[in-house]
Amino acid sequence: RGEDITRLGAELPTAGPGAGNAHTNFRRVGVGLYAQLEPAARAEAIARELAGHRRRGAHPAMRASAAAFAAVPPVLLRWGIGQFDPSERSAVVSGHTVVSSVNRGPADLSFGGCPVVLTAGYPALSPMMSLTHGAHGIGDVLAISVHADPVNVDVDDYLLRLRSALGLNPRGRA
Repeated sequence: RGEDITRLGAELPTAGPGAGNAHTNFRRVGVGLYAQLEPAARAEAIARELAGHRRRGAHPAMRASAAAFAAVPPVLLRWGIGQFDPSERSAVVSGHTVVSSVNRGPADLSFGGCPVVLTAGYPALSPMMSLTHGAHGIGDVLAISVHADPVNVDVDDYLLRLRSALGLNPRGRA
């Protein structure tokens, strides 16, 4: 629609290096979306960038940074949180959207004695992020979710474009 697509990016949660006792061990990274490239080249460029983030995340300096943060006394952390101004906005974003994905593995879960056949999630919006995506799978079923602020995103138009890009019919089926 006329916008410069060469600088589009996404913010992705990526697994952190092995903390065996952690239930939630991730950090967010920004990656380019390379929308100007053909799909295969786009996937390769994104994969290269993610590999670079994984290498950086495994660097000993990242573990040292996490250890230093963990050593900060709670009273000092609470003081720092009190200094946060939620009305302030950054001049830059790490991504134009967030993509969060969870592969829940084989469809061998049950809930209330019934098989779980579908799973979904809706990543939250924020003042700095008005379009988010979820990709949640169980067995061979993948659910795609979109959460958007209609003030900033023409949701209906966006969903039509996304369905087309994913090769889905208007009802969202392949």
